[in-house]
Amino acid sequence: MEIGAINRFLRWFLTHFFRLLYTRLAWTYDLVAAVVSVGLWKSWVLSVVPRIKQEPVLEIGFGPGHLLNHLTQSGRTVIGLDASRQMVQMSQARVHNRPGKIHLVRGYAQQLPFPQGYFGSVVMTFPAEFSLELATWNEIWRVLAPGGTCFWLPAAWITGKGLLHRLAAGLFRITHQAPSKSQFLDQQLFELIAQVGFTINQHTLSLRNSQVWLIELTRSNIPFSYPKVEYTHGSTNRSRQD
Repeated sequence: MEIGAINRFLRWFLTHFFRLLYTRLAWTYDLVAAVVSVGLWKSWVLSVVPRIKQEPVLEIGFGPGHLLNHLTQSGRTVIGLDASRQMVQMSQARVHNRPGKIHLVRGYAQQLPFPQGYFGSVVMTFPAEFSLELATWNEIWRVLAPGGTCFWLPAAWITGKGLLHRLAAGLFRITHQAPSKSQFLDQQLFELIAQVGFTINQHTLSLRNSQVWLIELTRSNIPFSYPKVEYTHGSTNRSRQD
């Protein structure tokens, strides 16, 4: 079998496998994440914590709940939203009896069940494809208070020089789990997100044996208006149906 065919098969297999990690195989999520990231996954997720200042906090796509757990330990008011029933159940068990105020909701980022201007901060770490949909950003703008910030951590890169680090980094590249910034997000999406009403700042955070890409999007005070173009990642644009 040719190398290209092997790479395509690996991408296909891991894409479907990772989807199962949010449903039938959710109980294996922590183990798989730790193995494929050489033990770095949790440090990536928690790297955003020092930047979250305003409350209440909404975490979209909280997965097994490690960030939720950390935030509630410091007594913060946090609401988590995830589409996976299994992840909601796992996270409820993890944050049970924590000192902070926390509420978990099963739902979708494209239709957030919260009032306008309610949250001081929104956070998404390694979110699924919903983060590339303009409807998600329309909703995040709506629920953020003026001056509130969305912390979006879309990707990380393993930079360690050890054998395991090099192997893991190679696997991430083959499966597109660690794409370059231009591969993951094109300039058009950034421009459309800015039109929704965000000021965008990007950071590369250096951690142990790795780097994470953090995008901070601060909600402006301009009147909310939908961009007139509907964006679909990797496909042709089409006019929005009003």
